[in-house]
Amino acid sequence: MSLLAKISEDLKTSMKARDAERTSTLKMMLADLKKEQIDLKREHNEEETLAFLSKQAKRRQESIDAFSQAGRVDLADKEKAELKIIEGYLPQQLSPEEARTIVQDAIAALGASTAKDVGKVMKEIMPKLKGRYPSKDIKPLVDSMLTS
Repeated sequence: MSLLAKISEDLKTSMKARDAERTSTLKMMLADLKKEQIDLKREHNEEETLAFLSKQAKRRQESIDAFSQAGRVDLADKEKAELKIIEGYLPQQLSPEEARTIVQDAIAALGASTAKDVGKVMKEIMPKLKGRYPSKDIKPLVDSMLTS
């Protein structure tokens, strides 16, 4: 079952269970997903759907941070609830130790040793880490391991 189909089925289930918060979040996700597909003029594949959900999760996290700094606990709590629902559809996130292990294995397999090899290592590890570890943290991790 595709991720889009799973979200649709979960929406039906939440509507039957009268779970207003989950229903609202899933409806919003599906509407945004369908809007993006219309803009692209084609259906999403699984990887694009995961990328879309990752963006949605990132937006929620940024909103939580902004609302918390502004002292709007009520809005931050709403965003946290939505984030929790979205994260249920994303692959399990890797810990920093697990990501470090994947990078170490790639460095060993490629025989990389200098900063010049960052590109080769990134090309090797990105498919393994994409969507499972924060993208902004991958390059600094590789840099630190190749320069040490």
